[in-house]
Amino acid sequence: MTLNQVVRLVAFIVEIFTFISLGQIKPEHSLSISPNKDHAMEQTQQNNGEPLEPQQAAAKAALLAECDRLAAAEITFVAVHFDGYGDDGTTEEVKCYDGEWYASGEHEPVKYDASYLQEHFEALVPFGYENDCGGFGDVVLDVAARKVTIERNDRFEDYTTTTYEV
Repeated sequence: MTLNQVVRLVAFIVEIFTFISLGQIKPEHSLSISPNKDHAMEQTQQNNGEPLEPQQAAAKAALLAECDRLAAAEITFVAVHFDGYGDDGTTEEVKCYDGEWYASGEHEPVKYDASYLQEHFEALVPFGYENDCGGFGDVVLDVAARKVTIERNDRFEDYTTTTYEV
């Protein structure tokens, strides 16, 4: 672990204790730090704590309704990747996969026309991911588990200050 990663981890831990002391972390949120992932810190939660908008709920229901058809075609995951910054973002086309797990860019998509699902996936892309330094991530339908997950990564600017006497 580099010094920068240690400093970020310590700052994160201090922030967590601050949130706990202020009562801003609820029991349904959990922290998962896994040595098997490339991510130093990852927060996992069942949902973002807010109810879905009606359009999002309809999109989720439409995606879940397609699981039988996708499973029959041996599709295990369907995903849309989004990326943006500086108030501009793009959502890629729907891609289907037949792997045992999904990670953006890790597997080649299979040939299956799921373009009819594009609108439903786009309805679930997080609002504002493209603002400021931007963000990126994936909306993923796990066909076997009948579960839709959204992974959003927000970019941020950081700086370090060095003060010394000469």
